Amino acid sequence: MPFCDQCGAENPVGARFCDQCGAPMLLTTPTIGAVSPPVLAPSAAHPPSSIGTITCPACGASAIVGQAFCDECGQPLLPLVVGTPSLVPPQQVFPAPQPIAAGASSNHLPAPVSLPAAPAAPALPSGLVSLKAVRIIIPQRGVTLALGDTTQVTIGRADPVSQSFPDVDLTPYGGLEQGVGRRHVRLFLERGQPFLDDLHSTNGTFVNGTKLIPGTPRALIQGDDVRLGNMPVRIQW
Repeated sequence: MPFCDQCGAENPVGARFCDQCGAPMLLTTPTIGAVSPPVLAPSAAHPPSSIGTITCPACGASAIVGQAFCDECGQPLLPLVVGTPSLVPPQQVFPAPQPIAAGASSNHLPAPVSLPAAPAAPALPSGLVSLKAVRIIIPQRGVTLALGDTTQVTIGRADPVSQSFPDVDLTPYGGLEQGVGRRHVRLFLERGQPFLDDLHSTNGTFVNGTKLIPGTPRALIQGDDVRLGNMPVRIQW
C-alpha cells in the first residue's frame, strides 16, 4: 500500500488524499518499516453504513469507513482520536492595539507612573520664644545689653521729672545727647520674629538707613543697623 510523502501514513491503493493529514498523494512505492498512523475514532456525525462506506458531506463521494479525508476533494471526514496532536498549527493571538491620544506620538512609550513622595518631616520651629537671646550692642561705647525673658520691651531714656522709665534705658550711654526719646521705640516678638515699632519719637528710628513710620512695625534681620535718633545700635540674636 502507498505511504504519504507528507506524514508517512499508510493509505489505501488509489487514494488521492492522505487519510491522516489530507495531503495530496503522489505515486510512490510502499516504504518498509513506515510508522502506522494513529487509530481514528469513528465519527458520530457520520455513522458507518451497513455496507462499510460513508458519504463525503462536501462532494458526495463514497469513502471507506474510518477514512479521515475524502479521496476526491480532501474534505476531513473524521475527527482525530483524543490525544492525537493536531496537524493544524495554532493561531497566535495578538493583543488589540491601544488607541493613541490626540497629539501623542506612537514612537514614544507612555511615561512611567511616578509614586507619590514620602511626606517630609515637619520642620522644627526656628523662631525666638522670648527676647532673652537678643542683644542690643552700642558700638560707640563697646557695650552689649541683654534683655530679659519677655516678649517685648520699650527702649528710650529715663526721665524722673515725667516719670518715664523705659525697659531699656540708654541715658548712661549718651542717649540724651544723641536724641533718644523717653519712649523712643518698642522691640517685640511676633511668631518668633523680632520687630521694631517707632513710638512717635521726635528724632525718628532708622533701620539700614530707612526711617520707620510710627505705628508700622518693621521686621528685623540678623545684624541690621539700627539708629535711634543719632545713636547707632545693633540688634543681634
